Amino acid sequence: AYMGNARRDDLLRKTAAQTNAYTDFNHTVFFANCSTNEALRHPNYFEMMLSALHTVLTGPLSPSRLEKERRAVLSELAMVNTIDYRREVRILTALHDGTMLPARFPIGL
Repeated sequence: AYMGNARRDDLLRKTAAQTNAYTDFNHTVFFANCSTNEALRHPNYFEMMLSALHTVLTGPLSPSRLEKERRAVLSELAMVNTIDYRREVRILTALHDGTMLPARFPIGL
């Protein structure tokens, strides 16, 4: 679980919400997925989700926490580091020659 915190843990315990994150070439996206049925059962569901995401984005970021998240991103990169991925990186590097994007490969380093 990314950037765990008490509010997020409480949200997951009380509801069927799911949270995750991913990093693409330009952004890291943190998201929460919720069912409308759960929202109907919990009157303050949306506020709970926003509060949980808010603490992820505004909580303290210690060097050890940052390193833990960096290792998670690099682990995910290792799982997708296939010949197809390397070919896609080469194509994107050629397409974006002269921009900052090729300098960011692989993401997380």
